[in-house]
Amino acid sequence: MQSINTTNRRIFAMLNALRSLDDVGGSANIRFQYAVAKNIRSFEQRVKEVRMAGAPNNELAEFENSRIELCEKYAQKDGNGRPRSVKGQFIIEPEKLEEFNNELATLRSCHKPELDRLEARQKAVEAQLDDECGIEYYPIKLSSFPLGAKSSDVEILIDIIDDDMV
Repeated sequence: MQSINTTNRRIFAMLNALRSLDDVGGSANIRFQYAVAKNIRSFEQRVKEVRMAGAPNNELAEFENSRIELCEKYAQKDGNGRPRSVKGQFIIEPEKLEEFNNELATLRSCHKPELDRLEARQKAVEAQLDDECGIEYYPIKLSSFPLGAKSSDVEILIDIIDDDMV
């Protein structure tokens, strides 16, 4: 294992590229698959640590349940009387929008301390993404890359690729 200094944001990008290369799987040799698996394991641990710092806790459960009830109350209904949604977003009746917004503002003000803490955690995580950190990696030999590898993945992973073809 070797070590590099990089940002948490880059580690997230590298993990996504490694997962993309893991999908190439069957066309890759065992050394390549091993290197990808070792790096995924190493990078996942760091990503998990960053995500845990911003994970919402149960203090917002009451707010979220009340918010969904409010959305369902003011949403357009389908033929069966169920709230309509598009891509996970409730469709609010236009004539009820002002009343909905007023009730939502009241709900938010009742839960302001919890929402403020959530916002602070999210800002801390965003700032943490640009923090420099060291991470151990297993070098991936360039000669072991499968033909199906995308150049964008190679570019993201360039710092952990061992150019053994020179």
